[in-house]
Amino acid sequence: MVTKVFQDFPNFKKQLIDFDNLYAQLKKRRVIKTLPRSTGNKKKDLYSTLAHYINIIHLKLIHQLQLLILGINSENPEVASIVRSCIETIGALAYITNKITPKKTDYEFIWELLYVATMGQNTKTMSGKITFSNAPQSIHTADYVREINKLLNIELDRIGSENKDYILESYDFLSEFTHPNYLALQVYWRVDHGELIYDKKIACLREEELSQILLTTIPLILVYEMTLRKAEKLEQEFVVR
Repeated sequence: MVTKVFQDFPNFKKQLIDFDNLYAQLKKRRVIKTLPRSTGNKKKDLYSTLAHYINIIHLKLIHQLQLLILGINSENPEVASIVRSCIETIGALAYITNKITPKKTDYEFIWELLYVATMGQNTKTMSGKITFSNAPQSIHTADYVREINKLLNIELDRIGSENKDYILESYDFLSEFTHPNYLALQVYWRVDHGELIYDKKIACLREEELSQILLTTIPLILVYEMTLRKAEKLEQEFVVR
């Protein structure tokens, strides 16, 4: 984090440092290595197929968090929408891992699930066109979000917190920043003594947005670490010995 952010948001200095440290640790958390070539045997290829999915989810999240840090450093309020994407990315790994866990011996089911998760796209587009003709319909992101919310609810219940559905509430709030709705637009204007005032500078992130970003992202990274451990345990179970 740059010094200016600490100066502009002194009440959030500790959380900003915590976020920066968690990101630095996460970058080193998984070693991305070349995977075995496909054999055409779905059972034998389960390890590399799952490992590939974990790799690309991990890389996507690392890039999203790096972009989030850049946005916070520039104090651009539009970074709120990045956190929404992080929720979906982490939720995807949680969803797939939890679907596979009770069906570890059903190789056809796992292969099909990973195929849709990796190659799927939304085939119900506004243009009526899709990127490639044989694409399966993707898993709905709402299912990913609900899965990560369920996981965090379990952790919150474990520590005696009554703040349930925190991720769903955060997701709804952050979603507003992806659309030209009131929350997303009111960042840029205010009424001062009866006059409309516009905030034209890029660095117009406010404390309430930064608070929501940090209060969502830091627990998310911790939940991701827990989910990644579970996914990697499955990954190792599929290694052909």
